[in-house]
Amino acid sequence: RRPAHPVAAAASGGARQRGDPLVYHVDSDIAGPAVAAAWKQLSLDEDTRDFVAQCQPSAFRDGMATLLRSVMSRTDANGIVGRGRMFVLSREQMLTIVPELRRETATPGSALLDIGSGDGSVTERFADLFERVVTTETSTVMARKLRARGWECVVPPAETIPQDRFQLITCFNVLDRADKPLSLLSELRERLCPETGKLVLAVVLPWCPFVESGTKQLPPSETLDMVGARCRDGASFEVSLRALVERVLCKCGLEIVSVSRVPYISEGDQYKDYYVLWDAIIVCKSSSHRGLPGHPPP
Repeated sequence: RRPAHPVAAAASGGARQRGDPLVYHVDSDIAGPAVAAAWKQLSLDEDTRDFVAQCQPSAFRDGMATLLRSVMSRTDANGIVGRGRMFVLSREQMLTIVPELRRETATPGSALLDIGSGDGSVTERFADLFERVVTTETSTVMARKLRARGWECVVPPAETIPQDRFQLITCFNVLDRADKPLSLLSELRERLCPETGKLVLAVVLPWCPFVESGTKQLPPSETLDMVGARCRDGASFEVSLRALVERVLCKCGLEIVSVSRVPYISEGDQYKDYYVLWDAIIVCKSSSHRGLPGHPPP
């Protein structure tokens, strides 16, 4: 995932750039009252600066990944050559949005479920806060890396998520790449510990869904109610965020705890040291009703 293609960067002058600006704010008037009421402001911190400073792309890895992508998915290609590290949330940012995680050691019996874990570089920032870590990853290349870290790893669709309840479920940059995003949200809601469980979503906006299948990009079999708030509609981050919160999440039996915006940073290439997309970070808990507060369910 890149906000700009290398060809576009070359066409704009060809000079190597450090990277894109990092933005953490939204226009609350456009994002709507539900977002404004739940807004939790995050900011650039030391962990983020360190990641950006360490982004030193390798021409060799870039070339190898490009060759491999002709016969396999981008995810598998990056996993094999060790390319494409990503940064979503720092440990301190996670503790800010889920303050009950501020503890010295893992609570006995505590469990984390991380959906679409990639190589585990994002998960590792807070995995030590849990006694048990369960990951999921469709890429068998990445699954081997996750198991090598000592974590459980489920490889769907051949394997299924354990029928357990989790104190925390993280789903970072997966919803827009899921074939059945509504079904996924429903399943994750059911896996939360009653009353105390939290679901942390990171969703790239504006909304632009597709399913990665080998070298192909296919439309998902389930669609979210995001008409007018998609990339192809020319929607802004705020318009897309408002639609996601009001028309999707609040109607899926999820109560919004907090909403933030962070840069989703990935290692770059010969044109830029790093690339940035924009993530909405939404903390939810299971709700006994569906719909926005004060509004009837659909």
